[in-house]
Amino acid sequence: MDYSNYSPYSQTGDEIMAIMAIIIVISFVIAFAIVGVFFILQAVGMMGIAKNRGMKNPWLGFIPIASSYLLGGIADNINESYGKKTSFRIVLPILSTISTISTFFSLSFYFSLIFEIFETALYNYEIGPYTMFGKMGPLIMFYLIMFLVSIAGIVLNIMAFYRIGKEYSPQNSVIYIILPIFFGLYATGIMLFSIRNKAPWYLQPQYAQQAGAYGQPGQPQPPQGPPPPMA
Repeated sequence: MDYSNYSPYSQTGDEIMAIMAIIIVISFVIAFAIVGVFFILQAVGMMGIAKNRGMKNPWLGFIPIASSYLLGGIADNINESYGKKTSFRIVLPILSTISTISTFFSLSFYFSLIFEIFETALYNYEIGPYTMFGKMGPLIMFYLIMFLVSIAGIVLNIMAFYRIGKEYSPQNSVIYIILPIFFGLYATGIMLFSIRNKAPWYLQPQYAQQAGAYGQPGQPQPPQGPPPPMA
């Protein structure tokens, strides 16, 4: 039996690479499971709000990217009831699509690069600095562009979310800005779920007198005067 090409380091390297792959897969499964729970909470919350407002296709909240359309549609619907025209339902899905595609390609390239680095270290391959820069350079530029797009998407999502929260829970309006900034989907999922069956502020008992004083909100003419102020 020929052992001339046998190397214990090669076998150990293969085992380490296999363990790494298993760890990455398990980590992704756990992460997707956690994100999925909060995504469902958010979808149920948006569906309840959309139904109560008489909007079409409230089930879109359960479909990625389409959920951005529903979120923007709810914010637009609220603004329209005050005579204010916005286009969240158009802009948010576009930014969400770009972000999803960029994330997919970024992760693919990232893990390919990570495995190549580990493979180089385990099997004593050589990889020159120019080769490394050639791989990282385009990725860095891509990240910079997508970073700006992501920032725009985050800002507009928070604006839409704030508008919805302001309509149903004006006393907690600041929370609808702060929590999404730090906790993202985890905050929006819980908070939208918690207000899914609430009436708009002007139908809530604690605001009944104020709503009567400023005229019936929900009509083409927005109520005048102070709280709750428009976003």
